[in-house]
Amino acid sequence: MNKIGLFFVLFFLLIGYRQGVSQCAQNWDEAQSEFKEGHLYSIPSLLGDCIDNGFTKPEKIEAYRMLTVTYLYIDDPYGAQNSFLGLLKLDPEYRIKPSDPIELEQLSKEFITTPILSWRVRGGINYSLISSLYKNGVGNTNLDTDRYKGLIGANIIGSLDIHFNKVVSLGIDADVGINKYSYTNKLFDDSNGNQNSKDPQTFSEWGYNVGLPIYLKFTYPGVKYYPYVYGGYSPNYNVYTSSIASYSIVQGENINPIGPKSLDISSIRNRFSNSIILGGGLMRRFGYKYVFIDVRYKLGLSNLLNKETQYAFLSEPDKYPEIVEYSSLYQKIDDSFRESDLSLTLGFVWPQYKPRKKKTVTMGSMFNGIFKKKGKDE
Repeated sequence: MNKIGLFFVLFFLLIGYRQGVSQCAQNWDEAQSEFKEGHLYSIPSLLGDCIDNGFTKPEKIEAYRMLTVTYLYIDDPYGAQNSFLGLLKLDPEYRIKPSDPIELEQLSKEFITTPILSWRVRGGINYSLISSLYKNGVGNTNLDTDRYKGLIGANIIGSLDIHFNKVVSLGIDADVGINKYSYTNKLFDDSNGNQNSKDPQTFSEWGYNVGLPIYLKFTYPGVKYYPYVYGGYSPNYNVYTSSIASYSIVQGENINPIGPKSLDISSIRNRFSNSIILGGGLMRRFGYKYVFIDVRYKLGLSNLLNKETQYAFLSEPDKYPEIVEYSSLYQKIDDSFRESDLSLTLGFVWPQYKPRKKKTVTMGSMFNGIFKKKGKDE
């Protein structure tokens, strides 16, 4: 019995829903006919109930547009503003069409449709670029055959954009990345007198870093595609640095390999560093979300070698056992150097809209706002 009763309830609900949809379709057709014939005063009553319950989202947008134009034509600015605000809540980035009347275009200029905030998340790869500032070493550094080579690392970035208008925004990132590079060198002369041609070293360094880039961004407000450029500053923190070290001692035809071994060398890296960032990208709109591709160059400004601890292992070997291995066993004395990187990332954007009417700000209203007396509840 309960199943039969539930069946009839669902059946009548379905019938009622279909009748409602059918009635709204008739109302929409009638409203369009009335609009074309200039019978405007009946349109709000035809569309009102169906906007609340009956129309799909695209139909509601078109209904709000018709209502807005109707209220403009019958000289009801309050009704036009409310209807257009209802449209913008459904379609925050509504674009005026060439077929729209000039009155609607003028009304649209009275509203702010720029997102207040946008959340971004992206991930991708980076390529490290090493600049040696001053050479250190156990051999003749003037004749070093050392080479730095960038390796592919990775980045995950979360961002917040604060929009000032459609063009200018302030970006704040939380950037977590792994930067990698390799170093190769040959330390000593061989038996034939060839300088720095034996005893090869190889080191692969992994740096785990966190950055907080802050930058000003300029976006061209397109329709589907939004190119942008930006520039700013990034403070960085080195969480951990490791080096996979290997070294071979060559004696005639005999080669005595040492390693490879992963060593913690965080203590000889400066924890804090600074960078200048420059970048650009392209956003593609899908509905009210975006996907984007971003290219960024991070110019390192700081020497990453911690000079204060570089030779501390000599006086405190028990405190820096892995640096003892790094410097004594693997014969590595680091150069002073900077690290930059070039990154390529892909991501998504979630804009946070709050369509609203622009406020006219005058000197009088500004001072009234500053010196207004607060009530008991404020």
